Amino acid sequence: MILEIGGGALKYTETYWEHSVVTDADEFESHKVLTGIRAEQLPFKASEFDYVIAKDSLHHFKDPIKALLEIDRVLKPGGSLIVSEPYWSPLGRLVYRFIHPEPWDTKVTDLNRESEDLWDSNQALLLLLNTKFANQFRRDLPTYRIELYKPTYALSYLISGGVHNRTRVPSKFLIWLNRIELKSELLLKMSGLNVIAEFRKVL
Repeated sequence: MILEIGGGALKYTETYWEHSVVTDADEFESHKVLTGIRAEQLPFKASEFDYVIAKDSLHHFKDPIKALLEIDRVLKPGGSLIVSEPYWSPLGRLVYRFIHPEPWDTKVTDLNRESEDLWDSNQALLLLLNTKFANQFRRDLPTYRIELYKPTYALSYLISGGVHNRTRVPSKFLIWLNRIELKSELLLKMSGLNVIAEFRKVL
């Protein structure tokens, strides 16, 4: 069984898995999406899911440690939380700090946020969990091990205009550029904008 947190209209899990549950933090009109649910208080039984997926949702969690503990509760032993999050390449830091509308703040002294706005965020959260708050993460969540995979896209995504603003750059060129990016670890390390990470629940 798969749980997707913050899937909204896109609902990636439904494309690949027949048995899935999708939640959205905001109100969304769909009989297949559970609305008004926060990651910090999931209405599911313990050990109910094999995997939990959070695409571009982790950095919106108001209380990340509490949310991760709650996800740990609903995951089966040996299960994983898979996240897709902003990557901190030199280009990524510039884009997320100065161009992207959501904040990128590595100077925070607390992972929690006071705002009740479900769309509030800190795009640097995955980086913070791996660096500045790594000791707190290991102390509070000893059952998790974080594994980072290589970035998934870089300049091709930026040139395309992203999700909301499509440019007139030909798709064939963007696909060609993305293939080059995926073959070059150095290029992805310098200009990657997104990374996949796995929070494995160790036995």
